[in-house]
Amino acid sequence: MIRIFNEKLKVEIQIDDKSDWIIFTPKHYEENPSVKIEFKNLNFPYHANSCSNCKQFIDSFGKESVDWYITYFDKIFRLDTSQIEKKGYLQNKIEVTMSDSDPRTEMVLLFHRLPTDKSKLKTLLKIAEQNEKYEDACILRDLIMEQN
Repeated sequence: MIRIFNEKLKVEIQIDDKSDWIIFTPKHYEENPSVKIEFKNLNFPYHANSCSNCKQFIDSFGKESVDWYITYFDKIFRLDTSQIEKKGYLQNKIEVTMSDSDPRTEMVLLFHRLPTDKSKLKTLLKIAEQNEKYEDACILRDLIMEQN
Protein backbone atom coordinates (compact mmCIF):
# COMPACT_ATOMS: atom_id res chain seq x y z
CA MET A 1 0.00 0.00 0.00
CA ILE A 2 1.23 3.47 -0.92
CA ARG A 3 0.21 6.36 1.30
CA ILE A 4 0.51 10.04 0.47
CA PHE A 5 -0.27 12.17 3.49
CA ASN A 6 -0.06 15.50 5.26
CA GLU A 7 -0.61 15.21 9.01
CA LYS A 8 -1.05 18.96 9.51
CA LEU A 9 -3.95 19.05 7.05
CA LYS A 10 -5.19 15.60 8.15
CA VAL A 11 -5.08 14.39 4.55
CA GLU A 12 -4.36 10.84 3.47
CA ILE A 13 -4.48 9.19 0.06
CA GLN A 14 -4.14 5.42 -0.07
CA ILE A 15 -3.14 3.72 -3.31
CA ASP A 16 -3.22 -0.04 -3.66
CA ASP A 17 -0.07 -0.77 -5.64
CA LYS A 18 -1.16 -4.41 -6.02
CA SER A 19 -4.06 -3.36 -8.29
CA ASP A 20 -3.59 -4.27 -11.92
CA TRP A 21 -4.57 -0.76 -13.06
CA ILE A 22 -1.77 0.91 -11.05
CA ILE A 23 1.91 0.86 -12.04
CA PHE A 24 4.23 2.01 -9.28
CA THR A 25 7.91 2.70 -9.96
CA PRO A 26 9.99 3.83 -6.97
CA LYS A 27 13.27 5.59 -7.73
CA HIS A 28 14.39 6.52 -4.21
CA TYR A 29 17.90 5.21 -4.94
CA GLU A 30 18.66 7.64 -7.80
CA GLU A 31 20.57 10.92 -7.66
CA ASN A 32 17.25 12.79 -7.91
CA PRO A 33 14.93 10.48 -5.94
CA SER A 34 11.30 10.24 -6.98
CA VAL A 35 8.41 7.88 -7.61
CA LYS A 36 6.30 7.38 -10.70
CA ILE A 37 2.68 6.31 -10.32
CA GLU A 38 0.55 5.46 -13.36
CA PHE A 39 -3.20 5.08 -13.10
CA LYS A 40 -4.75 3.27 -16.04
CA ASN A 41 -8.26 4.43 -16.97
CA LEU A 42 -8.22 7.24 -14.39
CA ASN A 43 -8.06 10.99 -14.89
CA PHE A 44 -6.57 11.92 -11.50
CA PRO A 45 -7.18 15.71 -11.73
CA TYR A 46 -10.82 15.05 -12.67
CA HIS A 47 -11.14 12.60 -9.77
CA ALA A 48 -9.70 15.29 -7.47
CA ASN A 49 -12.69 17.53 -8.24
CA SER A 50 -14.84 15.19 -6.18
CA CYS A 51 -12.24 14.00 -3.63
CA SER A 52 -11.12 16.62 -1.12
CA ASN A 53 -7.93 14.75 -0.11
CA CYS A 54 -6.72 14.41 -3.69
CA LYS A 55 -7.72 18.03 -4.40
CA GLN A 56 -5.66 19.31 -1.47
CA PHE A 57 -2.70 17.28 -2.72
CA ILE A 58 -2.94 18.66 -6.27
CA ASP A 59 -3.46 22.19 -4.94
CA SER A 60 -0.23 21.91 -2.90
CA PHE A 61 1.95 21.92 -6.01
CA GLY A 62 3.67 25.21 -6.68
CA LYS A 63 3.84 25.95 -2.94
CA GLU A 64 6.90 25.33 -0.79
CA SER A 65 6.03 22.79 1.90
CA VAL A 66 7.79 20.24 4.09
CA ASP A 67 4.53 18.64 5.23
CA TRP A 68 3.71 16.17 2.42
CA TYR A 69 5.02 12.61 2.69
CA ILE A 70 4.86 9.35 0.81
CA THR A 71 5.33 5.96 2.40
CA TYR A 72 5.78 2.57 0.75
CA PHE A 73 7.75 -0.62 1.47
CA ASP A 74 8.08 0.53 5.13
CA LYS A 75 10.01 3.62 3.96
CA ILE A 76 8.92 7.22 4.36
CA PHE A 77 10.00 10.17 2.23
CA ARG A 78 9.19 13.87 2.25
CA LEU A 79 7.73 15.16 -1.04
CA ASP A 80 8.85 18.35 -2.77
CA THR A 81 5.74 20.27 -3.83
CA SER A 82 7.50 23.54 -4.63
CA GLN A 83 7.04 23.19 -8.39
CA ILE A 84 5.25 21.21 -11.06
CA GLU A 85 6.05 20.67 -14.73
CA LYS A 86 8.69 23.36 -15.21
CA LYS A 87 11.33 22.95 -17.85
CA GLY A 88 14.44 21.22 -16.64
CA TYR A 89 15.74 17.89 -15.48
CA LEU A 90 13.16 15.64 -13.82
CA GLN A 91 10.30 17.66 -12.40
CA ASN A 92 7.06 16.81 -10.65
CA LYS A 93 4.37 16.16 -13.17
CA ILE A 94 0.78 15.08 -13.43
CA GLU A 95 0.09 14.19 -17.04
CA VAL A 96 -3.24 12.94 -18.32
CA THR A 97 -3.41 10.99 -21.57
CA MET A 98 -6.88 10.81 -23.04
CA SER A 99 -7.20 8.04 -25.57
CA ASP A 100 -9.73 5.40 -26.52
CA SER A 101 -7.17 2.63 -26.32
CA ASP A 102 -5.06 3.65 -23.31
CA PRO A 103 -6.34 6.50 -21.08
CA ARG A 104 -4.14 7.13 -18.05
CA THR A 105 -2.63 9.58 -15.59
CA GLU A 106 1.10 9.54 -14.97
CA MET A 107 2.43 11.23 -11.84
CA VAL A 108 6.09 11.82 -11.07
CA LEU A 109 6.66 12.97 -7.50
CA LEU A 110 10.07 14.26 -6.45
CA PHE A 111 11.43 13.83 -2.97
CA HIS A 112 12.35 16.86 -0.89
CA ARG A 113 16.02 17.56 -0.20
CA LEU A 114 15.29 17.41 3.56
CA PRO A 115 15.36 13.88 4.96
CA THR A 116 12.80 12.44 7.37
CA ASP A 117 15.41 10.92 9.70
CA LYS A 118 15.72 12.94 12.92
CA SER A 119 19.47 12.43 13.35
CA LYS A 120 20.12 13.65 9.80
CA LEU A 121 17.92 16.68 10.46
CA LYS A 122 19.96 17.48 13.58
CA THR A 123 23.17 17.30 11.56
CA LEU A 124 21.72 19.65 8.94
CA LEU A 125 20.58 22.01 11.70
CA LYS A 126 24.12 22.28 13.07
CA ILE A 127 25.47 22.99 9.57
CA ALA A 128 22.80 25.63 8.93
CA GLU A 129 23.60 27.35 12.24
CA GLN A 130 27.35 27.30 11.49
CA ASN A 131 26.71 28.78 8.05
CA GLU A 132 24.35 31.39 9.55
CA LYS A 133 21.43 30.20 7.42
CA TYR A 134 18.88 31.01 10.08
CA GLU A 135 15.74 30.58 7.97
CA ASP A 136 16.82 27.03 7.08
CA ALA A 137 17.75 26.44 10.72
CA CYS A 138 14.26 27.45 11.87
CA ILE A 139 12.63 25.03 9.43
CA LEU A 140 14.94 22.22 10.53
CA ARG A 141 14.35 23.00 14.22
CA ASP A 142 10.58 22.87 13.71
CA LEU A 143 10.79 19.53 11.88
CA ILE A 144 12.90 18.06 14.69
CA MET A 145 10.44 19.32 17.31
CA GLU A 146 7.48 17.79 15.40
CA GLN A 147 9.07 14.36 15.70
CA ASN A 148 9.25 14.51 19.50
